[in-house]
This record gives sequence, C-alpha cells and structure tokens, in this order.
Amino acid sequence: MDDDLRAGRLRALAGYPRLPGAQWWLSRPMNALRSDAMERMFEWLSSAARPAPACAAGGG
Repeated sequence: MDDDLRAGRLRALAGYPRLPGAQWWLSRPMNALRSDAMERMFEWLSSAARPAPACAAGGG
C-alpha cells in the first residue's frame, strides 16, 4: 500500500486516521448494482473477510 500511495495510485483520505496494520474497506451501492458479477464478487469478498466459526469443544 505504501508503494501505491507514493506512486499516486492510491490517495489517503484527508483527515482520516491511518492506523497500523492491514485494513481493508469494501463498499458498494445500496441498490441497483451494475451487474450480477459485481454482486457475486461483493458477496465472495464479504464472506472471505468474516471470521471462521469457532469449533465446538472436543469436535476436532
């Protein structure tokens, strides 16, 4: 990310605090996505970002 900022491919939002560590933001329009593919990609990324469910004790 720092390389992208230096190269001008990304810009930091003015007044937005930059915290240490990896941060990812995902957004989309609330209504009327441009395509089914966009919806599937959003859902895939959202599910990949969710923490895995905890395993039941002794279930392993």
